Parts: sequence; structure tokens; C-alpha cells
Amino acid sequence: AEVGLQSSVGQGSRFSVSLSACQDASPPVPHPQSAAGQSASGLVTSALTILVVEDDLANQDAMLAFLNSRALQHICVGDAASALAVTDHFDGALVDYHLGGSQTGLDAIAGLRQRFPTARYALTTAASESEFADRANAMGVMVFRKPVDPAALDQWLAQLAAGLETA
Repeated sequence: AEVGLQSSVGQGSRFSVSLSACQDASPPVPHPQSAAGQSASGLVTSALTILVVEDDLANQDAMLAFLNSRALQHICVGDAASALAVTDHFDGALVDYHLGGSQTGLDAIAGLRQRFPTARYALTTAASESEFADRANAMGVMVFRKPVDPAALDQWLAQLAAGLETA
């Protein structure tokens, strides 16, 4: 096993563990589904499509693994410009704050809201609150601190699904 750490002041930290693949590995256990596409926990419906805007490949992989474990559809892009070029419908977006360019995740959300006003948006970040908190609050954007708590994300997705069912 190999353990790694990458950290930048004011931009967060990334921890990683690398393990050798096992040739006789068991197939992955699917997230149990019940009627109407809800997970066994009753929190997430598979009818959702989530836009993921994340510039870090390891974080992209982690978020996509989470969404796949919930049998959710997803669109994944790595920067604000690619996010703003999305034309496919999505129900919610999980957007990193630091996207590696001149635009922040909140800038991307502002642009996306012009074209997709009914979608719900959440910011994912390890940044200092002083960088984003006031603007995120003013925009009504949910904030998930990295590493994102799966239970909190499940709750957000459940609220998103419930909002679609009542619309």
C-alpha cells in the first residue's frame, strides 16, 4: 500500500491510498434498489441526473463512484467553461469551488442558473470559508466541505428527488 498527501495553503488537502489490484477480486456489490428507483435507505432515486464540475481527477473519481453506487445518472466536466457548455438536462449540480482557472465554482453556478434555473446547486470545497461563504449564502447555494460526508450528500439528493416528485 502507498499513502500520499498533497496540500496547498488555502486550497485544501488530498489524501490518497493506493493498493495493488487483486486478480480474484469479487464483483462489486450493487447498491440495493427498491421500487420507484429508491435506494434501500429510501433516500435517493435513480431518476436523477447530476452534473459534477471538478478539476481534480481523484475527486472526480470519488464523486462518480459515489453517484454510481446510488445508480444515478451523471455528467462530469473538469472546468467552468466545460460546465457552461453543457446542453444536456440535469437535476442538480455538485460544483467544486477551485476549478483551476479564473472562474470559481460560484461563477460557474451563476452561469448555469441562467440556462438551468430549476436545477439545484451545491458547492464542494476545502477552501477557507472566507473565500466563498458570503457569496454562497447570498446565492442560496448549499456547501459541502471536503471530504464530503456521504450521509449529508444522500440527504441533499433525497431533498432534490423529493422536490422533483412534487413539481
